Amino acid sequence: MILRETLKTIFHGFCIGIANIIPGISGGTLAVILGIYEKLITSIYSVFTFSFKEISKNLGFLIKIGIGVLLGVASFSKFLEYALTAFPQPVFMFFFGLILGSIPIVFKLSKINKIHWPEAIGGIITLCSMIALFFVTPSSTVSNTTPGILFFGVSGFIAAGTMVIPGISGSLILLYLGAYKPIVHAISSFNLPIIGAVGIGAICGILFFSSFIHWLFKKYHNIAYMSVIGFLAGSLLKLWPGINMNISSLISVCLGISGYFIATLLQKSTTR
Repeated sequence: MILRETLKTIFHGFCIGIANIIPGISGGTLAVILGIYEKLITSIYSVFTFSFKEISKNLGFLIKIGIGVLLGVASFSKFLEYALTAFPQPVFMFFFGLILGSIPIVFKLSKINKIHWPEAIGGIITLCSMIALFFVTPSSTVSNTTPGILFFGVSGFIAAGTMVIPGISGSLILLYLGAYKPIVHAISSFNLPIIGAVGIGAICGILFFSSFIHWLFKKYHNIAYMSVIGFLAGSLLKLWPGINMNISSLISVCLGISGYFIATLLQKSTTR
């Protein structure tokens, strides 16, 4: 039983790690789909309590998630670098379906019986912010240069902070900053200075932002969940790859439908 739970938690981290290196996908979104989002945020926040009891209670869970994340990033970075270049439409359509399927799941998990104005406003604000982000053109100036280590550290901090927010893709933020391609290449080629700078920045970003999100869910639970739903719905704009009347689009549609049902299956697996 213990081994099964350990492998299950590592698998969840593995899924989150893969999501974090795909532009348009948030690791926080996968955590929501898997039903571990609030537990993950609470566990990360426990580090800030500096309480030995709280840290020891959550440390095992965080270590297992961390192992899974590292395995997901390390094993899939090179594959995704190729897949996103060679088959962008099917890849993005699959994740479009995955996110679309997660929205009703998140609403069900929120246990919101009736939407009031504060919750509605929270959802509208996050939805509009994602729509605005959709019209921002990613920077391409950094991808052909060698930025300083500090730049990668700051990029890691910003991107990792957004990774814990469902719907906002940390890798998409890196794309806007112009740091995505060099970081993915650094991971696939095992460039330790860049990986180290991004890693340190990411740890600091996750710790900082998770404390705010923990407070938000604790004080304004319904508003927080509706804001998450707004982020998720808005992220669909960036993921939509477009459809043409050809075989590739047919395959993409099938993958999108598969992603929708996989979201449901992933969520059900956490309740067993």
